Amino acid sequence: MLAGTMASTIVTSQPPDHARSIFVAGIMTQGLGWTIALLMLGMFLSRLMSFGLPSPATRPGMFIAVGPPSFTGLALMALGDAAGPIWPPGYLSSVTDVSEVLRIVSIFVSVFLWLVSVWFFSIATFCCLLVIKKLRFHLTWYSFIFPNVGFTIFTIRIASSLGSQALKITSAVFTAMLVAMWLFVFAMHLRGVIRKEIAWPYKDDDKPQGGFLGEFQHYPPKEYYDAIEKSN
Repeated sequence: MLAGTMASTIVTSQPPDHARSIFVAGIMTQGLGWTIALLMLGMFLSRLMSFGLPSPATRPGMFIAVGPPSFTGLALMALGDAAGPIWPPGYLSSVTDVSEVLRIVSIFVSVFLWLVSVWFFSIATFCCLLVIKKLRFHLTWYSFIFPNVGFTIFTIRIASSLGSQALKITSAVFTAMLVAMWLFVFAMHLRGVIRKEIAWPYKDDDKPQGGFLGEFQHYPPKEYYDAIEKSN
């Protein structure tokens, strides 16, 4: 999912012939990543409709779905902006400037993907708010941050390309919220370690998370760890 973004960074420092190859390879690999992510998102939605929402402990992981469309759109916009010196006038077409066409197409395809990100973000936010009083720190809380970083940068790029003041304000609010959420999650992580709520036997991924208990049957029972803790 990050191949397109990496390609957009590299092409600006390469000779035109090499840059075009990197440009095309970046589009290809980003398209492969988006296609696979789209298949996975389909299975994710199918599971939600068949089995309901995840348990409160793992529900923040629903924000992962925000990442693929955000990073794909971000990569397309970055490649579109970098297309100018790579595709000379007359390349592939004697009528239009290919680089300008690529830039315009990348913007409107990205707007399409941005709304997909907004949709997944809205669903994840609403589902987490439903159980906000039941939420206890889990490493899935970092899903509040990393997928939404791509979403926020994506919003900033679209606001800049379209000249939308409303999106610029929205992206500024998202940025402030992300910084606050990062500090909050990190503080809760430290608190969890100190209180032995995580990084402790039977407190992390070695405990049932709800839904697929059979996957955890090979772990010793909780009483085993309780006995060890009492002996210490």
